[in-house]
Amino acid sequence: MTTSSSSTTSASTTTTTTTSTSTTTTKTTTTTSTATTTTTTTVTTTSTSTSTTTTTTTTTTTKTTSTSTSTTTVTTTTTTMSTSTSTSASTTTSTTTTTGKDACSHYLWNQTGVVVAGTGVSGSTSNQFATTECLVIDANKTLYVCDHHNHRIQKWLLNATNGSTVAGTSAATGASDIGDPQYLVMDRDGYLYITGHVYDTVLRISPITFVATVVAGTSSSGSAYNQLDTPTDMLLDDYLNLYVVDSNNKRLMKWPQNSTTGTVVISNLNSNMIVGIQFASNSKNEFYLSDEKNNRVYLWEAGASTANITLNQVNSTSIGTLTGPHGITTDSDYNLYVADSGNNRVVLYCANSRIGIPVVGESGTTPTPIKPMDVAFDSDFNLYVALYDNKIVKYARL
Repeated sequence: MTTSSSSTTSASTTTTTTTSTSTTTTKTTTTTSTATTTTTTTVTTTSTSTSTTTTTTTTTTTKTTSTSTSTTTVTTTTTTMSTSTSTSASTTTSTTTTTGKDACSHYLWNQTGVVVAGTGVSGSTSNQFATTECLVIDANKTLYVCDHHNHRIQKWLLNATNGSTVAGTSAATGASDIGDPQYLVMDRDGYLYITGHVYDTVLRISPITFVATVVAGTSSSGSAYNQLDTPTDMLLDDYLNLYVVDSNNKRLMKWPQNSTTGTVVISNLNSNMIVGIQFASNSKNEFYLSDEKNNRVYLWEAGASTANITLNQVNSTSIGTLTGPHGITTDSDYNLYVADSGNNRVVLYCANSRIGIPVVGESGTTPTPIKPMDVAFDSDFNLYVALYDNKIVKYARL
């Protein structure tokens, strides 16, 4: 909330001057000023609004009309007559007070969600999942879901009641096996990048052949620049540079497109359980990193030895901290959304704020988002949550 207050201070002095033979005139006008002088009287007026001054041989009349803050000074010298002139100075000071209010508090979603994929019962049919671990949504509102224990990525078209397999052996004859997928990104050409706890590599899946190509890491774990040790979440920038959280090496790696080796972006992450990553600014030089083990999210600049900001606090009447934060995403203003897995809710951190706001999952939310694993938005800013209990729930933007 913003409020304004103003105060006005006025001072007045009267000067009487009698002179002979000489006349001096000074005139300054800020906005609009009209002065008419007859015989030997000179009047100077300064005003920030509209001012009209008329003087005759023996009579001086000064009229000032002001509709805003003004400062007026009048000085007069006359010949062969005595003239009394009043000089006034007016000063207005405005003070603005801002009452703290979260800039994101108007971001609201319907607390009654709709299940848009999965049944909530574990299974391997086309309308079921066996542990939903990750979620990506494209510009057509098509969902891509990590169906963890079915070893596949399922694609759900808008309003579909069943999914189709786009990665995994059931995708097509000759399609590559993908064991226990947990993390997923998609590039502008529709290629899927997948990793999980059974891999020390990142796989890229062709949307045409469904065949996997290794684009980062080798067949064995290690800490060399061409190796990874249990990679988790990933990002792609506009140039298709791949950023990979190398969890057991506690570092963030960058793999240029078609490169066989990576470079270290952050060398000393605090934890081997960094499970979510997003860009924190348009510069692509700052990252949000969710630390499931230590119950916090970091804002970390590339090359820095420590995090710039640590996020953990939540403005809630029930639980005031994060517990086991997992998947994260951002909107176009780089506000951060966290799947607060251990607290069954999604928490919003407005850009430049260190206190989170629960947006779904507090009292009154149905269905309750039990153990949210990932969050994503469609093009209408509807919020989708991948739940560990085998379904995707959509909460419509209000």
